[in-house]
Amino acid sequence: MPNPVPGHGNLSDTSPCEVLSTLCRNGVTGVLTLQGGGSEKSIYLEKGRIVFASSRDPDDRLGELLLTRGAVRREQLEEASSRIRPGKRLGTILVESGFLPASELPRWVREQVKEIVFSVFSWGEGAYRFEAGPLPSGEVITLRISTAEIFLTGLRRVQKWSVLRKGAGEIRIPYRLAPGFRELLKDVQLGNEEESLLLLLESGESSMEQAARNSNLTTLLVYQLFFAFRVLGILVPAEGAEKGGGKPGLKAASASPPAEKAPPAASVPRVDPGAGARTMALKVPQAPASTAPGAPQEAPAPFPVAKKREYKVVRVEGEKLDGNGTRVIEELLEACSREGFTLAEVVPAGGASPSGTSSPSYFIFARD
Repeated sequence: MPNPVPGHGNLSDTSPCEVLSTLCRNGVTGVLTLQGGGSEKSIYLEKGRIVFASSRDPDDRLGELLLTRGAVRREQLEEASSRIRPGKRLGTILVESGFLPASELPRWVREQVKEIVFSVFSWGEGAYRFEAGPLPSGEVITLRISTAEIFLTGLRRVQKWSVLRKGAGEIRIPYRLAPGFRELLKDVQLGNEEESLLLLLESGESSMEQAARNSNLTTLLVYQLFFAFRVLGILVPAEGAEKGGGKPGLKAASASPPAEKAPPAASVPRVDPGAGARTMALKVPQAPASTAPGAPQEAPAPFPVAKKREYKVVRVEGEKLDGNGTRVIEELLEACSREGFTLAEVVPAGGASPSGTSSPSYFIFARD
């Protein structure tokens, strides 16, 4: 059974990554808000999937991301920003102004969401709260994002040893691969380093200390991958391993901070969900602060995995993406959303397009 989720807590007792992974395991819908370093960021979940994120940090705004990645020029961003008004998003203005192709907007919004989530993984202090309920109407465009990709990519960016030591676990406790671990990774393309570590772990149980010694990976990378594999449920403690180190877990705000040597375990766009949606307070029991010595320990529950996925592909001609392209996309998203589909990807179509118009694109939708 998944661990119960405290409605709020302190990030000195746990970590944003552990909180988020626990919420994903529980398959909840609601908003996780994190505060730290003078900033506030929110992550939106729908049935345990990360679908959106927002931030009060100016550096996390879509315009800054587009400017940094070279997708727009400074003068274009300034002109579009001067025209922002209530009910009119920057992305919509950039498309209507011809500064950004309509077919590329979903990809950049998805990148913005990922960057916001990645940025909180390094936080070692702060507070969090989770409010369960329908996602706020009028604020969120939901995106289909791979949970495994979020944790694998995000944790490989974390280089704070204090965060990694607390999340990756005791270096001498042996771990083994969970049954069916490949199914948990089916939505992400693994690199050579991940495959190398998985191959080592397939040969037998191993601790982080042994993995760092027996692989050609750096100690930093082993910590990062162990952290990610643990929160994804890919790695679980070997039988009897808990007796020496205890089971780390997500603690409630009132629990005492863990001892240094016993860190806690690491344990797509759609239209608005509907008028009248509201946020509700989460009422769940708190996780116990400790476990009796020698008591059997429960392995982390795996993330929910869709057993069957259905796809729908819609071709949108280039001339429809010019001018009122944003409205065309919004109407398409709304129609597919009513059928339970969310946008998975936008792929430019091959072949020539009429002079002066955008190339046609395929909008790929998916539902479980």
